[in-house]
Amino acid sequence: MSRRWERYTRRQRSLLAVGAAMVAAGAAAMLFVYSGVWWWWLLVGIAFSILDLVFPCALVALVVYLVWAWRSGKFSRAATGDRGTLRASTVDRRIAGVCGGIAEYLHLDSIVVRIIALLLFITSPLLTSFLYLLLALALPRY
Repeated sequence: MSRRWERYTRRQRSLLAVGAAMVAAGAAAMLFVYSGVWWWWLLVGIAFSILDLVFPCALVALVVYLVWAWRSGKFSRAATGDRGTLRASTVDRRIAGVCGGIAEYLHLDSIVVRIIALLLFITSPLLTSFLYLLLALALPRY
């Protein structure tokens, strides 16, 4: 590794790499969109067709689950207790501990937070991925 990169912490280097990857992905998407690549539009059409089928089903499933969670008392702890600080969970984690940490901070069941994150991912995958990655890098562990 060159001396220029040694002055940055590991987290800063990770953020620089993520930023460079996002710029490269955006440049590639612009190239595909404006160059008239036929298979790009085919993939976009297929993705939107799948999303048109999956999204209403996911919304109904989310509402049913949230009503069940509310009736079974999963939200009862949310109104009580000290919130403390928002941290990524090292105990209740699937990928980076972000949803588990948010659930602990809000005193909710982590499944509820994960399903809400999944709904957000279905509606806006790029924004949700960016926020999740940002929180995974920024939140301290406990």
